[in-house]
Amino acid sequence: MNSASKRWMILLAAFFIVVPFCAVIFLLFGYSGDLSASQTEDRIVFGATYMTMNNPYYQVLDAQLRLEIEAKGDVLLTRDAAMDQDRLLVVLNYAGTSIGILVDAVDQMIDIPKYNILPMPAHNTQLLVSGMCSLPDGSGTMMVLDCEQLLTNA
Repeated sequence: MNSASKRWMILLAAFFIVVPFCAVIFLLFGYSGDLSASQTEDRIVFGATYMTMNNPYYQVLDAQLRLEIEAKGDVLLTRDAAMDQDRLLVVLNYAGTSIGILVDAVDQMIDIPKYNILPMPAHNTQLLVSGMCSLPDGSGTMMVLDCEQLLTNA
């Protein structure tokens, strides 16, 4: 091997050692972005709640969901309803956005036509309530959450 070839070999070897070393030093000390696993930009947070995690079916389902979701850098929050029967997670879908709300109880789920919802009285101090309506069975009155305000203040 002649001296020109040796110089090229040394130059290539130096390049493949120096460039990765400089890149590592830059990422460790010069890059101001968050490269850690705790970064939260562009993450989607998913929520799952199960009747009970004592059932192996739900354990396997949760494990598979977690693998798929976390492999994409997103987060899965799991709630076992059997562990805390006094709190439930209700998921609202409004204008293409989903939000989970922890509630103390759910008596029933019903569809109310928009024309049955009355505006709140003028002296209303409830910021997140946009209207009220009578329950279909006549058993009482229900407050209607203002989903737009809820998403704005979330």
